[in-house]
Amino acid sequence: MTKHLITALFIFISISAMTGCDSSTSPAPANGVIKGFVRDSSSGAGIKDVTISATPFISNVVTDSTGYFIMTGVNNGTYTLTLRKQGYLNARYYLSVDNDTLNVNMSLIFSNLYVFSNKLLTEYFNQNSLSAMNLFLGEVVNESVTQYDMQLRDSAGTSNNFYLRSGDLAMRLAGFQTKFSTALKNPLNNSYTFTKDQFDTLSRYYTADGNIDPVRDFTEDRIPSFNPTPNMPNRVYSFWLKGRNLTPPTIGMFFLNYSFVDTVAQDQFKLIIDVKVNRGGLNLFNPNE
Repeated sequence: MTKHLITALFIFISISAMTGCDSSTSPAPANGVIKGFVRDSSSGAGIKDVTISATPFISNVVTDSTGYFIMTGVNNGTYTLTLRKQGYLNARYYLSVDNDTLNVNMSLIFSNLYVFSNKLLTEYFNQNSLSAMNLFLGEVVNESVTQYDMQLRDSAGTSNNFYLRSGDLAMRLAGFQTKFSTALKNPLNNSYTFTKDQFDTLSRYYTADGNIDPVRDFTEDRIPSFNPTPNMPNRVYSFWLKGRNLTPPTIGMFFLNYSFVDTVAQDQFKLIIDVKVNRGGLNLFNPNE
């Protein structure tokens, strides 16, 4: 073996010893486990179908019918768990994992808050037109049934001025009575127009005294008429499902998001709205609050 070859072999062995052969520098295996239950804060019952995500990312898991969940292969460290479930307020929990099994019990507050996005209403041509909405369930329906709360109508049959009115005002097969507020004022810019992001983060119907009085605050049978895009105002209206006689009362709000004329379907006017409903009588409309 030559002198140069011996020297090269010595250098290789030295570098290997310093870099890759010391097992003490290898990353620790991800042996941690996070498991437990998510329960209703009032009843204590387990909540199924709660989506749980972690930051830093581990995996997204969903609770089973008993509220149980498990996350495996968790590295040591500090994590934020975010819990989401329709009808409940989002919740965040902060915890640390140290190569062990961490048992946690978490809870969510039931707010009865439901969010229905991108609901497409179609100009009324006949009773089969999808021009009505069941605001309680967030479903677009036609007027051949009576399970609806609101209609999209052409104010004068001119396909120019449109408005949303109470379901009980239909000539045939009347739906439920809905009472509307006047247009809500945007607290961020003191105007009556909103962006989609501003509506999404709108947390309440701001009244003079901060409280909701259905009789006082919902006085309209319809909203003011508006023209199709590009002149449609992006406004927000609150409503009370008076005709459903619910206890506690169901209140909500909707955002006039976008409109267009469908030239393929008889030049029909289409309106896209976003709806937030609180079935628990609470003046609370931000699912992230």
